[in-house]
Amino acid sequence: MGGAWGFFGYDAMDYKAAQDYLDRRAADGWVLRKVWLGFLAQFEPGEGRSHFVDLDIRPAIEDSDPDYLQLCSDAGWEQVQRDRGMILFRSQPGAHPVPIQTDPGMEQERFWKKYMLKQLLVAVIALLVSGAVLLLLPSSGMAWSNILISNAGLLYFLFLALIALYALWSGFACLAYFFQCRNMGGMAIPGRHAARARAGMDLTLSILLICVGILSLGERTGLVGQTVDLAWYPYSEEYTATVELCQEYPILTGTDLSLTVSDTHGRFLNGHRSVLAEGLDYSEVTGNCILTTQRYRCVTPFLARWTLASLRHNTANGGFHPRLAWVEAPGLGFDESWSAKDGSYLLLRQGNVTVLVGATDLDLTSPHYLALVRSRLGLEGA
Repeated sequence: MGGAWGFFGYDAMDYKAAQDYLDRRAADGWVLRKVWLGFLAQFEPGEGRSHFVDLDIRPAIEDSDPDYLQLCSDAGWEQVQRDRGMILFRSQPGAHPVPIQTDPGMEQERFWKKYMLKQLLVAVIALLVSGAVLLLLPSSGMAWSNILISNAGLLYFLFLALIALYALWSGFACLAYFFQCRNMGGMAIPGRHAARARAGMDLTLSILLICVGILSLGERTGLVGQTVDLAWYPYSEEYTATVELCQEYPILTGTDLSLTVSDTHGRFLNGHRSVLAEGLDYSEVTGNCILTTQRYRCVTPFLARWTLASLRHNTANGGFHPRLAWVEAPGLGFDESWSAKDGSYLLLRQGNVTVLVGATDLDLTSPHYLALVRSRLGLEGA
């Protein structure tokens, strides 16, 4: 794959900028050979040859427009490829054709009807969808906690934020460009830097989406981000969640609470880590007591406060069983503390650590149990 190379950062909105870029390469004696991956242009020597870029206005169900392509061929243009809403042509060897579109008014009207209206609609839909998801996710405590300890989730959150910003930016850019064209009575050449910035955003979003997919697969298979995965099922031979192994982690077990271990019906511990937080999720059923520990160590107290607020909202609104009606309990001696179900459930924050801990039918606010919670969950000097 020899020849010259260049960044082809253009889409249909910037097809005039693409034309200008290819004209400059042609002036240096290079003609387009192929665009790879939508962004990388390969050129070959082509002294005296030129380019023509047009909008690809085919209906989605059509693969080709033979009449239009024949018209271009008769005029001396050969198609290189279709790329990102454009059709790229180069002149046939020895030919000196003129562009097919010669009426600025008709070209401008076609651009508005065939591209601008659709692009504005896409921008509005993308902004509404991504904005709605961004607003809804943090309001769900479990959703936010899952995102917080997942690198894939954090990247997806960033992806949605960039989609929203890009949709807003591209919508305003489309309108500004259309009015610029209308004021000059023809198709203006978009600014080179703005066109490349839009292409850079497209490339960034594509890379982010690929990374989200790779990280999601890695996290689902336990190859990335998982810190612990222990389980004990009553009717299974698998028994990795031993009491001794689980107690190596900052969680509250039935043994810590002096419950009868021989009456335990199941024990599960799962942990994940991201660049922003490390999380542990523990559950145990011993006798009639159901134990729960969700612990999040965040990189900053701000994230820990947000996590606590989100968990409080979620568990009070059906995202947790049982539904918990929290009452603020400032006297427990933590930076933030809430209790529910007569003290059976506590939601605590100390520094950058947030904890949801529960033990049905026990009052964890009693001095003895509260001391256990403080020491076992690492809330003394968090």
